[in-house]
Amino acid sequence: MIEHDPLGRLETLRRALPALYGCALTLLITVVLGDLRYFSGEAPVGWFVVWGLTMLAGVPTGIYLLWKRPWGALPLKARRGTAVGYLMVGFINLVGLGFFSLYEAGILCLLAPLPYAALLGLVYLRAFWLEDRDGGEVFP
Repeated sequence: MIEHDPLGRLETLRRALPALYGCALTLLITVVLGDLRYFSGEAPVGWFVVWGLTMLAGVPTGIYLLWKRPWGALPLKARRGTAVGYLMVGFINLVGLGFFSLYEAGILCLLAPLPYAALLGLVYLRAFWLEDRDGGEVFP
């Protein structure tokens, strides 16, 4: 029987995080500096596939790391930085999508990541500031 080591799983997720950041930043740079700004109607399907995969790999993993039940053996302090890092990948992807849609729908597309940024800020405050102040688990 294979024993599930939460610390080993967390280390694996920490090692995978730079790859997701690389994908998200590459997508953002491709939109800002590349030809996708001018030919958004003819955008390659691969851009959206990579965007969707990084969103599906980043945001649910960040939420999963903040959820206490599967990670009961590890305190929130050990996994909160990695969790916020995965949630940040989603923010970078939303900024990239906003820039991608900028030439089609206008400047309002750049406002789309703002609610996510506000939610990410609240999660950051709750995970970092409140836990350090109270000394207890804040995500049940």
